[in-house]
Order: sequence, then structure tokens, then C-alpha cells
Amino acid sequence: MGYDLSRTLSGYGLATETVMGEDLDELYVILARAFSDQLPHAVVIKRKMAPGIEGAEGSPHAHEVLKPEVAIKYLEARGHSAAADQLKTAKHHHPPWRSARPEAEAARASLSTHSTSSTIDVLSKMH
Repeated sequence: MGYDLSRTLSGYGLATETVMGEDLDELYVILARAFSDQLPHAVVIKRKMAPGIEGAEGSPHAHEVLKPEVAIKYLEARGHSAAADQLKTAKHHHPPWRSARPEAEAARASLSTHSTSSTIDVLSKMH
């Protein structure tokens, strides 16, 4: 079933209403009702992520940054070719805390997993 914020807030005793963010008439009614009451209310406003962006709409992958190919297509479709060209020529830079060598990254992950497993094994034998 997954996580449902509305159910969680209702479980804490809050008067909770859920509305789609694009339904402005319903949103107005719900907010007016919430502000006219002395009791605390929770209004959960749901929206599709990245509406109107093909390849990203409704996807949690659009939360922080779009994939370059999706962003380029979006920009070009709207006549922003200079911005799309910048993305096409941009070079990927690894953050300083990550290795440019994938095998080094994998080795670190393996070491971390091994350390965690060893610690859990030792702790489980203590009880």
C-alpha cells in the first residue's frame, strides 16, 4: 500500500483533507474550512511531479534534477536552443567526495558492507 501522509496525520488526530493541487476551487474550499476552525488541520496538497515534461512527469526522478536528454528535449521544444546547447556540451564532473574510478567506488562500498556485516556479527554473538 505504501506511505500515505493523509492517513498518518489523521492517525495523530488531525482533521485531514487531501486535494489535488490543480483543483483550485476545491483547494479554496478546503483551505477556507481549515482556517475557519479553531482546531488544527492538515491539508495535504498532491501534485504530479514535473507536469508537462515528457519523460519526467509523475516520476520521482524529477525531484532534484532532470536527466540531460529529458531537459534538452524540453528546452528545444520551447525554443531555448542556447540552453539546450549548453547542456549538450557540459562535462560531467564527479563530486570531490566520489572517486572518478568506478572500481575504487565499488571497493569502498564492499569494504563498508563487510565492516557493517562484521560489526553486526560480533554484536549478535554478545547476547
